[in-house]
Amino acid sequence: MTKLFIMRVPQNILEKVKGVFGTKAMSVLSGELASRIGSAELGTSELVTLSHRPSGEPFFENHEQLFVSITHSDNIACIAISDNRIGIDAELIKDYRESVLNRAYNAHEKKQVLSSGDKEAQNRTFYEIWTKKEAVAKSIGEGLNRVLMTSVCDEYGPIYTYVSPNKKKFYLKTYTDFDDCIISVSSANQLMPKSIAEIPVEACELLAEAVV
Repeated sequence: MTKLFIMRVPQNILEKVKGVFGTKAMSVLSGELASRIGSAELGTSELVTLSHRPSGEPFFENHEQLFVSITHSDNIACIAISDNRIGIDAELIKDYRESVLNRAYNAHEKKQVLSSGDKEAQNRTFYEIWTKKEAVAKSIGEGLNRVLMTSVCDEYGPIYTYVSPNKKKFYLKTYTDFDDCIISVSSANQLMPKSIAEIPVEACELLAEAVV
């Protein structure tokens, strides 16, 4: 079982939460959303507690059989829950930095980016690769340092399965249906949702009321 969710927080709601939590506003909102999704999935009326390991990996206290991954970029937050290890990353599409391309991408990945077409196409390919790196790093519980060592393209093109150092296999899927962002998921479950469920604006308002 794997379920994916995306929440777009309207600017007025985000500013309200920023007034209390500053730059941590999206972290607070996405954490609250994850707790509510976790409670619904577990079938409990009590809000489950979301905590973080020293590596930064999120987990539900006393319910570690349900795995969770969280990402946010600007006003977009995504939540992934699963009965097995999972990682999700979302990035708003913008002009990529050449310094990051040169530092974090292998030769095959750089070729994928630079040969993908005009600047807009290159930006999309850059973030397709980057979100896969982040998603893999989260799914294996390693954090950002692992991103730089993770290859998601080789001479044959994009890699759709990744074998971790402990020989566990993860499956990769990228969602490119959105005009403004790229979302990738790395999961030990091969079957992934065809689409990502969208959280309605009304739910954003309720989350904001709950945290401020």
